[in-house]
Amino acid sequence: MIKSQLQFVLFCFFILNSVSSNSSDWPEFMGSKRNGLSSETDIFNKKNNPVLQAKWVKVLGSGYSGISFHDNVAITMYSDHKFDYVKALEIKTGEQIWQYQIGPTYKGHGNSQDGPLSTPIIDDKQVYCLSPFGVLFSLEHSTGKLKWEIDLANQFQAIPPNWGFTTSPFLFENNIIVLAGIEDNGFVIALDKLTGEIKWKAEQDKVEYRSPTTGKLNNSNVLLTAGTELLYCLDPKTGQTKWKYPIEGGLTNTAMPVLVRENRILLQTQQEGLILLQVNQDSDQTKINTVWKNKKIKNTECLPSIQDGYVYCYSGRFLTCLSLTDGKTKWKSRAPGDGFLIGVDGHLIILTKRGKLHLAEANPSQYQEKSALQIFEDLAWTHPSFYQGQIYIRNYSQIACIDIVEESKLTNILAEAKTQKSEFQQWLDSVQKSSETEKVKLIDEFITNQKTFPIIESNNIVHFIYRGTAEDLALNADHTGIWDEIPMNHIKGSDFFYSTHKLEPDARIKYRYIKDLEEKILDPHNPQQVKESIVDEIESFSWFSMPEWKEENREFLVQKLEGKIENKKLESQIMSSDRKLTIYLPPGYHQSQDFYPVGYVHMGKLAREVGQIHLRVDQLVQEKKYDQ
Repeated sequence: MIKSQLQFVLFCFFILNSVSSNSSDWPEFMGSKRNGLSSETDIFNKKNNPVLQAKWVKVLGSGYSGISFHDNVAITMYSDHKFDYVKALEIKTGEQIWQYQIGPTYKGHGNSQDGPLSTPIIDDKQVYCLSPFGVLFSLEHSTGKLKWEIDLANQFQAIPPNWGFTTSPFLFENNIIVLAGIEDNGFVIALDKLTGEIKWKAEQDKVEYRSPTTGKLNNSNVLLTAGTELLYCLDPKTGQTKWKYPIEGGLTNTAMPVLVRENRILLQTQQEGLILLQVNQDSDQTKINTVWKNKKIKNTECLPSIQDGYVYCYSGRFLTCLSLTDGKTKWKSRAPGDGFLIGVDGHLIILTKRGKLHLAEANPSQYQEKSALQIFEDLAWTHPSFYQGQIYIRNYSQIACIDIVEESKLTNILAEAKTQKSEFQQWLDSVQKSSETEKVKLIDEFITNQKTFPIIESNNIVHFIYRGTAEDLALNADHTGIWDEIPMNHIKGSDFFYSTHKLEPDARIKYRYIKDLEEKILDPHNPQQVKESIVDEIESFSWFSMPEWKEENREFLVQKLEGKIENKKLESQIMSSDRKLTIYLPPGYHQSQDFYPVGYVHMGKLAREVGQIHLRVDQLVQEKKYDQ
């Protein structure tokens, strides 16, 4: 649950602002109009077979800050785990132009990484940034020299969200506007962009991880932002509230409104999923109605991309296409995997959380990929940026520039390793070359000849096999991440699916298959099953072990508990609640002067009831198999 919330959190630090710029500028996260759609055209018209090619990859540092551009300079923020920085890079080479030290690093917690979360915004002469501690500051664009700074938390008692200040500021005329969360009507504030002087404050609400946006609504300049339960529309010049609209069930804590056409707003809600609102202005009256809602679009931190009357977005881990007219789902695809997308010239550019970059056509009929390139090994949690025909991406440790070139001009193709094919791969080759009738016969023989499933080849290679009709099949397993699903390969013209993985020789893995995006299936060829807790549910899995795995001694399950179980109550003034703590203490703990290691277990009730963790720890203590 914590990880899921964190993933939602890390989205909104990017969403932001309005800057007058030429068509190739991307001065803030999600581009100059804050809709994730590049205004550059003719990127693909002259390329018969466009493919992705890495131009440069540089070491950066941890953080989630997006990459902003102006005047051939790329600017982002990062951490070296001691300090947080703003960094300016030369776009052709990735070399540093200047760097500004913000202060001590913001330490990650709850599965988050160290470093800044918000995305800088740039105008002609200055760069504006918000630190995770709530320091809003301005730097000179050409040198990185500090112009002014204001501490929202310490000077104005702005309430920091749990994972730090993540909202991203935006510019309107001569003001820099940001969600601050200051008490006494300081939910939204505007500051003079040259001096940092506060010009106006408006409304009272929680910032969470949301960001505001601005644009034209019914031919008037407006500032739109989501609160906990209300959608706010303000005058960006004065901060005066034009209207407030209640959202049933509230908004997600990363929601950012997206302006669609002249009077419609796309919005992510907590209960109703993705909704499209229509705002009609009649004299002094504002009438708002829901055009459509799609409750299946949920559990995502990715901003939708709207192209040619269709919405491309994520529903959980699945890339989805909706009709902008009625909100109905056109298609849903497991590929390319969970990630972050932007729209460029009739195409989708997607960086998955596993660090792979994908180029696909914005096609309302199906997911149609044109090219893919693995860039990062570590996780990536930031939307791509697009500037002057090139893609810029980052992850927790690196930043990269990616070219879009014709396949015939590709220069950095990696040669395949000339290794001898495995026995299973040789069999696959023979099946794929055979007729449909022969395929059935070969597959029948193969299944019959196997003694166990999955198929273990050597002491560290395993082939997961499934046979049956399915439009889509994925593997859900310990080693891939129990919250993730890996698409399985399919032999065309058959009902045979497979996926090959390298594991440790002593691994023991639980797994299952996910059919047609939703149905959970145990391996019909493997009788070994186990029940385990997933969050607060008990679920079934198939399991197997690699050749060097040794079954642990389970005598502790019937032995008498030698230690002691004590219950304590932890009260939190901040959360205004308490939590029950169940604590295992080894024999003689209260009489001993020794120090013992401490382990904290979330959802400990299930760990005791299902995993009998207290008995296992008691056995380890008695056998002295722990480090003091």
